[in-house]
Amino acid sequence: MTQKDALYAASFSLMMPGLGQLYTHRVVPGVGFFMIFATCMALPNLRFALPFLVMGAAAEAYFSLKAKAREGESWRTGEVAYWKSQKDQYRLPLFSFVGVLGGIAWIFLFFPQVSPLGAQSDMNDRADQLAKNVYLYRARHGVPPQSLEIALRESRQDNLLLDPWGSAYQLEVSERGFAIRSAGPDSKMGTSDDSRYTFP
Repeated sequence: MTQKDALYAASFSLMMPGLGQLYTHRVVPGVGFFMIFATCMALPNLRFALPFLVMGAAAEAYFSLKAKAREGESWRTGEVAYWKSQKDQYRLPLFSFVGVLGGIAWIFLFFPQVSPLGAQSDMNDRADQLAKNVYLYRARHGVPPQSLEIALRESRQDNLLLDPWGSAYQLEVSERGFAIRSAGPDSKMGTSDDSRYTFP
């Protein structure tokens, strides 16, 4: 495997875990890295999974750079081609296309506000975390908090106060329970894109 192939493989690994190994015909490690990626994606709280996704992608990129050619030559000096059929010319475009799709997925994970679905998922996660803090406060003090700021003060999770569009969540307390409201994409309360989460 040439140095260029190793660099391509490392780049594909960063874009989508598992892709770099598959690019160099290492099917089993490639499937393994991809399964780790898919498992992390399936977790309910993607923010918790992000460090593991980054570490997995970095680890695979490192292994791709340190890969050895089948004939025993290192990637720094080897000139051995892995693919010798007429389909060789499609290898780089195909893997580049899949890698770009993986890169887009990373962008949606790190910046959920660029995607309506990503923003909605992020908002749901934050609402659940806020509700847990309200429950904890109510269990400790016997009464619900007067605001989300008070509920989060003890846990020091002030980063949860804002929705994906930068507006503050609002807490509504009633005899039946409580509700958490978000102003939505337009950052204005009382409009059609508001979101309201009710909890007993």
